[in-house]
Amino acid sequence: MKQNLILLLFVVSTSISAVKKDYLDFIKRAVENSWKNYPASIEQWKETTKHYVLWGYNPPAEPVYLADALAFLYKVTGDKSYAARVVKILEEYSELKKFYPEEFAKLRVEYSEGIPALPNFFFLYPYVRAYLSVKNSGLLNEELKRRITDGIISSVDHLSYFPEWGAHNRTVLRALSYLLGSIAFPDHPSASLWRKQAEVLIYDNLGKWEAEDATLYNGVWLHALLIYIENTGSEDILKGHIFRYYFDYYLNLITPFGTIVDVGDANFNSGFERFIACFEKAASFYKDGRYKYAAEKIFRRMLYDGRESAGLASIISDAYRWCDDRIKAITPTDQSREVLEDIIGKKIVFRTGWDSLSTFLLLNYRDEGDGNYLTRYYLRNTIPVEEEKMHHGSSDENAISFLMTHGSILLHHAGYRDALPSGMFGAFRADYFHNRLVVRKNKREARTKPIYLGSPIQEQRKQSLLEFVRNSGNYRESRTYKIDFLTFKEVEYSRTRLVEEKIGYSWDRIIVFLKELNWFVVVDAVKFTQTDYYTLAVLWHTQRILRYGRGFYDTRIDSIGHFKVGGDYNLLIYFPESYAKEDSFEQEIRHFQDEFAIYQTISSHYKTGDIEFFITFLIPHHKDENIDSLINKVKLLDVDKFPLGIGFGIEDKDKKIYLCLKLDLDFEILRENVRPRYNFESGRIRYDKVETDAYFAYIRENVRRSLYYTASNFISLKFDDKILMGAKPYTFSLQLDGGPDRVGYTKLRFWEDQINIDIK
Repeated sequence: MKQNLILLLFVVSTSISAVKKDYLDFIKRAVENSWKNYPASIEQWKETTKHYVLWGYNPPAEPVYLADALAFLYKVTGDKSYAARVVKILEEYSELKKFYPEEFAKLRVEYSEGIPALPNFFFLYPYVRAYLSVKNSGLLNEELKRRITDGIISSVDHLSYFPEWGAHNRTVLRALSYLLGSIAFPDHPSASLWRKQAEVLIYDNLGKWEAEDATLYNGVWLHALLIYIENTGSEDILKGHIFRYYFDYYLNLITPFGTIVDVGDANFNSGFERFIACFEKAASFYKDGRYKYAAEKIFRRMLYDGRESAGLASIISDAYRWCDDRIKAITPTDQSREVLEDIIGKKIVFRTGWDSLSTFLLLNYRDEGDGNYLTRYYLRNTIPVEEEKMHHGSSDENAISFLMTHGSILLHHAGYRDALPSGMFGAFRADYFHNRLVVRKNKREARTKPIYLGSPIQEQRKQSLLEFVRNSGNYRESRTYKIDFLTFKEVEYSRTRLVEEKIGYSWDRIIVFLKELNWFVVVDAVKFTQTDYYTLAVLWHTQRILRYGRGFYDTRIDSIGHFKVGGDYNLLIYFPESYAKEDSFEQEIRHFQDEFAIYQTISSHYKTGDIEFFITFLIPHHKDENIDSLINKVKLLDVDKFPLGIGFGIEDKDKKIYLCLKLDLDFEILRENVRPRYNFESGRIRYDKVETDAYFAYIRENVRRSLYYTASNFISLKFDDKILMGAKPYTFSLQLDGGPDRVGYTKLRFWEDQINIDIK
């Protein structure tokens, strides 16, 4: 274990470096190993590949990437032996289509003019790029050049059968292939048409917002877009705000594990290597060492994982070309923050640092949003994407996608999918696969054994939670909003809202990060906008449950997919409030492995305006620590207007923390149409010693008679009946009811202070 920790620290230490030589050494090593395996891999493909009607002809990708990487080495070194290998691969690749069964070809209308050498647009651009690099090498005789060019031309022409458009990765890959085809064959009769197709397809992407909330495909999109820009000589567009936004956005999604966090259609630590090249481009263009740091960190993660392939060599060749060794890595200084705001990114990161032992939690509250309407409408009605948040997104609004601390991963993303177009029950995109609240209409049958009138015809079993909430996994539209996000010396706080009008509720997820304790308090408050029967459940997913009892679960994650993660820390999931609620767990398949869904749930009848809530303490702790002592630190405070607000007392060593949260933000609004339409009395709640109208308040009482406090959106904050902070009166004119001027108090945005006080 100690050795693993040392290795992990090596991967993510601030002294890492990745210069051109490091990239070139990796490319050469990967290319040589791939070249050795090339003949066998082709034979294996011939013997084992099944050509399904679903996909049509599907030749292997690795030879294409190998040709591209070899072509790069030829250009860098001038060694024609590399070019000779490229020519050999391109020649042999064009012949592979002979292995596609004729009876299958007749079933696909797009093969009416012949089978293309490479119909898969995902790796068509390196196919064309490899040829571009060796076309003038002198190694191609006329007959050989004709056979190779015929294969490439047929492949580029084939794109016209499905020129899928929109602001997403597949469109940019198609546009890039069209562009490179026009550059490779400028005199071909179709060259001008290809160029025009490239311009049409790139239109929705160049300097515009992307439609995908999926970090795997974000990397594909950005990488291909940068190559496109490079080949059109239009790098000035990188000076615009959108590209700079995206580089900062992805930078802040790097986790202590050393890679981009997986969101949406993405798997853990898989496929993020394209960001190495992207960050090298950003570092050199903007002369910004933070991006260099990001490139190096992901590169070292890749090396530590032992990853090596021709596909990676192809990607790293772009990192080499874009790398500027004069730019030195600078560790970012950002800690907890929005990523990057509440319109496009709609994510919040809680972060204590950038090394491997730092704490990192990602809240993703992004919905489909207002942008890219036409892209989303087109895709929803063109391809089978019922389960997706348009596009490539999951039903993960207000979900905690990732939690890591002290080198241990404690919560993780659900994963991409295990079948096409999604797995059973929408795996892994549907809401019940994520660390979030799930709301369904109707009441779950929770009785274990009813009282039968006479002998039952058939014994009925209790309806499990997952059985009740699961369906096909189809995505349901919702809207999300940031209510607040604040960072203070001792505590950080976010409140984000999801509104699902058709089901009839709004849900606020409140996250409070107690920095010294390294705890997260998650409160999920639901307000109903329809009168009906509902079932609600807050779900937390894990791999192992080490110990559990009423309201608590000690959990651990040792692997995610085929990656071993481990570490010395576990996660205690604690539900301190359980009135009329049930907590339990069920087995599930998630991220390609056996896991458990831990939940707290309630089913009941609710009227419009009713409030329901769940409280979860996420408590990271050393695996040898006594969890009973952690649980005993938490007490619910007496609240006079419960459940409009809830409060907690947390005792730790020589101090006591009071955490006070208003759940219903509307109850303080006065009936009269006056301004301000609130006052302290209408909004105040007493939480034991604390009395305030604040949305959020945190007070730390110390035995040394010092008091630290923070509060947001409040008129007055009192402790032990003493005013800690309060607004001043003001005369408000122009009353909307036509009445006279009124003396009132405006809410203060937030305040933080530490004082000495005579505590009785």
